[in-house]
Amino acid sequence: MKTTKIVFLSMLLMLFFGSVAIAGDSALPAGYIGDIEGTVTIERKANPGKQEAARVGMQLYAGDAVNTREDAKAILILNGQTEKTTVNANRSYSVQGDSDSKGWFSGLIDAIFSLTDDDATSNYATVLMVRGADSVERMLEVSPNVTALLESRPNFRWTAINSADRYVVKLMDWEETIIWRLESGKSILDYPRAEKALDYGNEYFLQVTAYQGDKLITTGIANFRILEKEHHSDVKRMESEYREAPFILASGYASLELYDLATAKIREIIETDVDNKHLNKMLANIYLKQGKVSEARALLAQQ
Repeated sequence: MKTTKIVFLSMLLMLFFGSVAIAGDSALPAGYIGDIEGTVTIERKANPGKQEAARVGMQLYAGDAVNTREDAKAILILNGQTEKTTVNANRSYSVQGDSDSKGWFSGLIDAIFSLTDDDATSNYATVLMVRGADSVERMLEVSPNVTALLESRPNFRWTAINSADRYVVKLMDWEETIIWRLESGKSILDYPRAEKALDYGNEYFLQVTAYQGDKLITTGIANFRILEKEHHSDVKRMESEYREAPFILASGYASLELYDLATAKIREIIETDVDNKHLNKMLANIYLKQGKVSEARALLAQQ
C-alpha cells in the first residue's frame, strides 16, 4: 500500500495538535520531537546551561541541543530532512538548519491544514489553546487504518472524546478530493446508504474531526484500500481450502494486506496456543506495518 504519505501526515498531525508554542519566539521551528524513551532534555540556544524536560511534539530551533541520558533515545523530525533522526543514549545532538526558512516543512503544514478543516479560522492559536500540554486526550484513532478491505461499504469507528458533541467525517480519495462529508454524534458510522460504493483497488482517506460547539478539539486520519476485485475469488478459495489451517489462512490474509482479518485470525489462534512466540512475532510485524509501535513493542518484549 502507498501508506508513507498518510502515516507521515498523521504523525505530523499528532505533533501539531499536541504541541505548545514557545512564548515570545516568532521564528519557525527547525523541527520537532517525534518520540522519546527514558530521560531526554533540551538545552535552548537562548538559555544556555538550562535543561528542560523533552516532550513529544516539542518544537526545536536551530542551535538547540537534544541531550539523552543512559538507556534513553529521542526521535527528531527536522526541517529539510525526509528521514527521522535518532539520538541514541548518552548523546548530545545540536539542531542545525535555518529556522526561518520555508519550504519542505511549511509545505507539510499547509497540507495538514488542507486535511483538517474547511474553516480557515481554525488556526494555530485556536488549536494550541484546545490541545495544550495538560490535555489527556490523544489524537483520534480512526479505523480501519492501513489495511485492505473486502467490503466496498465498510463501517468506521474512532476514539470517543468525552468533551465532543459532534464529529465531522470526510472521505477522500488519494488526490484528497472529498467524496462525501457528513456529521455524526457517535464514534461509529455505517457507510452512508445514499453514497456510491467504493471502487475495488482504490485507496482512501477517512478524516474525523471532533468539535465542541464551533471549537475544534482534535482530529485523526486513517487510510485503507478496497481489495482488487480479481483477488476476491482468491480469498474465497483460500478460506475454503484452509478452513482447518488458521495459521496458513492468517498468512494468506497478510500477504494480501488484509491486516485486520489477519490480526483477528492470529488472535483466534493465540487463544489456544498462548506460548507460540512465532505468532507474537507475526502479529507484531503486522502492527509495525500499521504504525502501532507500542503494541508491537509489547509483543516483542515477550520473546
